[in-house]
Amino acid sequence: MLKSQTKPSAIWLILMALSLFSTFVAEGSKHALYAIGAVFIIAAVKGDLVIIHYMEARHAAPHWRFMYRSWLVAMVVLLIAGHVIG
Repeated sequence: MLKSQTKPSAIWLILMALSLFSTFVAEGSKHALYAIGAVFIIAAVKGDLVIIHYMEARHAAPHWRFMYRSWLVAMVVLLIAGHVIG
């Protein structure tokens, strides 16, 4: 995603920009289902940034990073499926 030596302040700015973007998507969308999906996907990207950069998972073994990202994808799929079904 980003270089492994990215400064924490740059990651923080990206997280803030993604937060603002998800707010605009949620408030400005005419299609609620698409907005919900987009917000969940943005949240997963933010979660990945936090896990990799702030929780130092970039130094973990590759199978751990795969498991973290798989968990994020599974949660997004379950949340979106819950909104579609419910």
